[in-house]
Amino acid sequence: MAEETQQKATASVEPKKSTTGNNSLTNRDAVYKIVEEQIDKYHFDSQYGVARLPYHAHTGVDSPNISFTSLIDRTIFNSFTIPGTSAATDTNYSIFFIAPFACTLLEVREVHAVLGTDAGAVTLQVEKLTGTTAPGAGTVLLSTAVNLKAVINTVVVPVLVPLKSSLNLAVNDRLAFVAAGVLTAVANVTVSIVLGF
Repeated sequence: MAEETQQKATASVEPKKSTTGNNSLTNRDAVYKIVEEQIDKYHFDSQYGVARLPYHAHTGVDSPNISFTSLIDRTIFNSFTIPGTSAATDTNYSIFFIAPFACTLLEVREVHAVLGTDAGAVTLQVEKLTGTTAPGAGTVLLSTAVNLKAVINTVVVPVLVPLKSSLNLAVNDRLAFVAAGVLTAVANVTVSIVLGF
């Protein structure tokens, strides 16, 4: 009798079996299987190997709670233009960015609307300035300076120096344009940078 009571008690706590499909699974196992299938389905579509989030919106109420240090692969973009014929005056080339936080220069792009006509080389370099360093005395960041006599209205992406420490910016480090040569006729010079942090 005691043995029969124990068997009834054991049977009452066992999960029910699901007989759908070829396999006999408990309800819990069936749920786990569905969840795993959904995760596997979206695994390769997601950088983090988890299911996609449904469409949702943020109101901004919780934005003070976001820790940006926990985000990865963040980038910011900054562009600066020396408009019109102002680009033909070398004193108009100066500091154009101050780092608000530690970051790394990832890319530089340049385009100009009118090319230089002087017989000599006319170039543009980007420098990193630390402390009280003035433009012209900073760390060169482009392996080869941009040719301001190259084809107009054509975006160029110059190669950055290979030394990563040169490309790292601390808070309040600055980036500056430094022009070289006689800038006769140069006009509308735009430089864009991409920074990672």
